[in-house]
Amino acid sequence: MEERCLRKAEAPGSNPGESTVESTKRIIRPRKSTFFGDSMNKACIAILLIALLATTGCTIGNTKNLKLSGEVVPSKISLDNTQPISIEATVKNDGTATETITIDVVKTEGVDVKRPGRTQFTLKPGESRVINFDAELTSDAVPGDYILEVTVQSQSGEYVGDRAKLRVVKSKGLF
Repeated sequence: MEERCLRKAEAPGSNPGESTVESTKRIIRPRKSTFFGDSMNKACIAILLIALLATTGCTIGNTKNLKLSGEVVPSKISLDNTQPISIEATVKNDGTATETITIDVVKTEGVDVKRPGRTQFTLKPGESRVINFDAELTSDAVPGDYILEVTVQSQSGEYVGDRAKLRVVKSKGLF
């Protein structure tokens, strides 16, 4: 905001009213941030939060009924002395209802995973089961760490994943 003022110059020896000098002064007023300040904005924010929670759903705490852990045995193998690899997947139903689940290991380059004959089964509340997937290194495997992802999906739509690590070294005895 700018305000203009006119004032008469009254220098000694000059005639009054002969000359005027224009001066400008700026009035700067601080701007208040009222986004959270007024009640209308608070009400709008509250309505938006309620709408967001209603459309996406709100869960408090851990609601997963299925627990999964995967482990590779052995966890370290050499390229020159290959041996059978087993991926042990343990799944537990921590819920209160019986769950029918499907378990799988995601394909990883360098590792050939063979699925067991049965990958779908039913778990009662509190029940757990260990499923073994046999695997072996492929001819194009190279030294390094391989992450094998084990997944479980229930008929009720719950999806759980876990990762198991396999370290492949060039020759036995090296780390």
